[in-house]
Amino acid sequence: DEGGWLMGGLEDLQGRFNLNGLAGAGGGQGSGEAQGSERFTPAQAQFIRLLQTLEEPIVSQQEAIAITRSIGDWIDADSNTSPDGAEDDYYFSQTPPYRAANRSLSSVSELRAIANVTPEVYAVLAPMVTVWPQAPQPLNIHTAPAQLLRSINADDILEPLSAADAQALVEQREGSGFLDKADFLAHPVFADKPMDKVGELLGESSGYFLLSARVEIADRELQLYSVLQRQQRSVESLVRASGSL
Repeated sequence: DEGGWLMGGLEDLQGRFNLNGLAGAGGGQGSGEAQGSERFTPAQAQFIRLLQTLEEPIVSQQEAIAITRSIGDWIDADSNTSPDGAEDDYYFSQTPPYRAANRSLSSVSELRAIANVTPEVYAVLAPMVTVWPQAPQPLNIHTAPAQLLRSINADDILEPLSAADAQALVEQREGSGFLDKADFLAHPVFADKPMDKVGELLGESSGYFLLSARVEIADRELQLYSVLQRQQRSVESLVRASGSL
């Protein structure tokens, strides 16, 4: 009798950056020889570029590197601290003390426990990242938003694309579209840039989606989330949660 409302939405999780791809060492870890992007895996370099697209708060390249290294240390299986990263010795000094997970992230909210990730960075980053699938798959070039497209740049560059370049990609996608990944990488934005390693991170399809629902009845509101996996003609619910996923 008091009325109410229900709303929902479906979002492509492969249009977000997958945090579980940040484990691993770049070519320079332990050697002290590699420079620039060669110190990082292609996924790490992409995430460093993504962090630098944040407008408020502004994240410098060095701060982006520290965040990326800290997340990598959090999810890798060992307790060895990477340059600019953090392992148990850092987390033991916190109040209360805790340990690095040393496993794949099960929720984006785990970022709040990781060194160098401030509440302000978490708030603006969370809508752009995911932990699904837990064995990372390529970023879908047909659904990634403009800010994620800015993280796609040449293999040897740690700076993101300009907002204008990302807008040019979006305009073609919304107009004539891209036939495939090769057509996407042939865009003038990427002219004469080495894109072999970055290209491995890109794809054209999606199998993981986030179903979100909000309902209000009698002045009580509830939020529900489901992570869905599509395989051919079947859909399986992998996770259900209420509140913030």
